[in-house]
Amino acid sequence: MHISGKMLLNSAESILRDRRQDNGTDRGSETTIAQNAQNKSEALTQGVLESRILKLQSTLGTLQNSYTREQTRLTYLSEQPEKIDSSLQFDGTPLFPETGADLDTGKLKVRVDEQMVNLVRQLKAMQVEMENLYALNYKTQPIAGLDTRLIMNMNSMKSLDPGRVARLTKS
Repeated sequence: MHISGKMLLNSAESILRDRRQDNGTDRGSETTIAQNAQNKSEALTQGVLESRILKLQSTLGTLQNSYTREQTRLTYLSEQPEKIDSSLQFDGTPLFPETGADLDTGKLKVRVDEQMVNLVRQLKAMQVEMENLYALNYKTQPIAGLDTRLIMNMNSMKSLDPGRVARLTKS
């Protein structure tokens, strides 16, 4: 291949011209690049928070269902142990799958009490996590299909509340 001096010179000039344009563009668009980076960061953060909120909402529904089931079991064990049999159902499943000839309602009541304490602990942990998400001052449009009774209208969120932060850090 034959490389002439003129071709080499034209290539070098072209490279220099491109570098000058790139440097001039970088200086003029530093704010644009910073804004683009910030927008990408905010979009990523928004996606992560939306995902976490939806997961919390799903978990909250499951926990509430389990808690209601255990409350029903405890009510029967405390107030109407004679009515406990395999025909009792909760949400399509047997309320007392342990029923049988040797059913010890005292031991079962202790287990149900322990399960309820555990569920209350989990619900409180979820409440703290939801409060932490609120404290982030997350300002976007509500997510389609999100239960707004559980999540405040995100546009009306207030600034960080020092009292709330103190309460959350003490828990």
